[in-house]
Amino acid sequence: MDIIDRLYNRAKEKKGRILLPEAILDERVMQACIRLVADKFCNLVLIGKKEQYPIELKNSPLVKIIDPSNYDRFNEMIKLFTQIRKKNKYTREQAMEILADPRYFATMLVEMGEADGMVLGAYYTSADALRPALQLIKGKEGKMVVGSMLINRDDFTEPHLYLDVSLNENPNQEQLADIGVVGAEFYYNVLNREPKVAFLSYSTYGSAEGELISKVRNAANIAKANSKYIIEGEMQFDSAVVPDVARTKCPSSQIMGRANVFVFPDLNCGNISYKIAQRLGGCKATGPIMLNFRHPVNDLSRGCSVIDIYNTVVITKLQIEEGEN
Repeated sequence: MDIIDRLYNRAKEKKGRILLPEAILDERVMQACIRLVADKFCNLVLIGKKEQYPIELKNSPLVKIIDPSNYDRFNEMIKLFTQIRKKNKYTREQAMEILADPRYFATMLVEMGEADGMVLGAYYTSADALRPALQLIKGKEGKMVVGSMLINRDDFTEPHLYLDVSLNENPNQEQLADIGVVGAEFYYNVLNREPKVAFLSYSTYGSAEGELISKVRNAANIAKANSKYIIEGEMQFDSAVVPDVARTKCPSSQIMGRANVFVFPDLNCGNISYKIAQRLGGCKATGPIMLNFRHPVNDLSRGCSVIDIYNTVVITKLQIEEGEN
């Protein structure tokens, strides 16, 4: 069974309200909403006027449509927005102008509890889609928000998680350590599997030396000290995924060539690597999946399909913490 099929079966049993703010902006999002409702997969929160939606959505008990021009909690939203962004010292009029932007309005709906998670990015660029969430929702426990990609192929015994592939350009060693810890937690808590985290480099356990290697090695050591999961590094990719190579290059490794979470030293490496896996390696790539927002917010590619949107909703629903509903 495909990893997304397994995740779907688990996610369908969970409660959760997912906001898709681009439904009236992009037909693919609208079609994904119709499918989600037909499958009775989750409750949806949509933005706009009821007459902008087809009968399958506007008459469904699973759908709540919020009209920004007639939202009964708008004054509460303005107050909360100005509290969160108090350093900017926005006036009420300035706050109203910002919240007229559907991206900011939608993000505040999540922050106010109208929805448990949000999926967007089919219409907006990634930067435009995520900026409000980075400003208003932010990361948990002071850790950074991470962009990951779930990589799978039929002959894989388990999925792989690549990170960071879409958000943090050149993290320092402390930030890179956070990325590994956050990835391990997602792999365990959401995918329900034991993470084996490899911090990747062009060196395996001191086979070479240099500034770039030191950053990865130090990050791995920091991550180990702050996580209960198996974390190793620095190591080359073949040491992380080929048992025979691991026995030669790092015989003391606990991972022993079976890593499933890969931490790349920078965004260039992560993004290029997942696209090589997808385009030349015949792998299925799901994401970007954003990790560590206080409330789940996930990005879509503007080239996404209806099924990509659906699958991202599946993962977003699994990211909702127990007890939030």
